[in-house]
Amino acid sequence: MHETSEHTVLVTGGTQGIGLAISQAFSKRGSRVITVGRHPTEDPTPTHHIQADLTTQDGCQEVTRYFREAEEGLDVLVNNAGVARFTMLEATEDGLLEEQMAVNLLAPYRMVRDLLPQLRERRGCVINISSYFARRMLPDRPSSAYSMTKGGLDALTGALAFELGPEGVRVNGIAPGTVDTPLFRQNLAALPEQSREAFRQAVPRLYPLGRLGQPGDVAALACFLASAEAGWMTGAVVPVDGGLTTH
Repeated sequence: MHETSEHTVLVTGGTQGIGLAISQAFSKRGSRVITVGRHPTEDPTPTHHIQADLTTQDGCQEVTRYFREAEEGLDVLVNNAGVARFTMLEATEDGLLEEQMAVNLLAPYRMVRDLLPQLRERRGCVINISSYFARRMLPDRPSSAYSMTKGGLDALTGALAFELGPEGVRVNGIAPGTVDTPLFRQNLAALPEQSREAFRQAVPRLYPLGRLGQPGDVAALACFLASAEAGWMTGAVVPVDGGLTTH
């Protein structure tokens, strides 16, 4: 088990899907976990929950205000909150585009920028949850806007690692394949039945390991990246995708 006890961990989008699994994994290892989400949570996992909308600058400032007023340090920042809308290029209106840009790219940038004093004090680390869609596309899943934001997040991960490394702050990313989460099921349900069935039949062909991912697959890597065992890792975007991006 990767040692992260006594750490203070902030997980955006930490109350469902991958974020929930990450929150639970850190909590199980003895970390103090703070989650961020648009809605209140009844999940007992986090030590504290911040209700904030990260599509707005005010929402991001709500998070940093908590740390400033609580005078609390930060060991691990997990930028997990994400929005995925799979629409054709010509059908992607500005509002839809801007929502994905705000949550998937601008919020991580603001979180790192505004929480840097806390991360610097603890020589902490940042983990950005990216996606295989940054570099691998699938039939019937038009992803231009989403792929743009996740590709930008990968570039940001490398740039931040380069800039913050001399200060002792490590920045890495995780690029999951398709993970069985509520968001995935919602997006799958929005597809025509023929497309849904085609995807199910394609899973054994797309994934060498023959299955979709589970949230715990991503959470385990997040805990490793936050631990001393990964102390010489920074700037990496690690695929956890069942082999999807091998072909």
